[in-house]
Amino acid sequence: MIKRSLFFSVVLLFTSTAWSLEISSVDIPEQLNEGQQNTLILNGAGIRKKLFFNIYVAALYLKSASKDANQIMNADEPSRITMDVIYAEITDEKMSNAWRDGFKQNLSSRKYESVRDN
Repeated sequence: MIKRSLFFSVVLLFTSTAWSLEISSVDIPEQLNEGQQNTLILNGAGIRKKLFFNIYVAALYLKSASKDANQIMNADEPSRITMDVIYAEITDEKMSNAWRDGFKQNLSSRKYESVRDN
């Protein structure tokens, strides 16, 4: 799971936003406003495919653009990943369970408890 997460992060980091702000009919805003003082900018976006199916479109938003995965992962500042599921067979429940399982397997018990209900 860690390898998959790292791969996903790297794909998002090196995906250019100049070519389009729409992926597979999903509009991706150039920025998000997280409260009055936190504007996050699009750092990268991409589509997750499995076999012949488009599964979801994801976008990474940061305070400032970066291509340094370690810096992004260790930054103590607001950030957001958005995911738009585009494959009809993926229900909210399946996606929530997958995320929960992934966090539980990859975080310490203390960290997992801090993000569990968010």
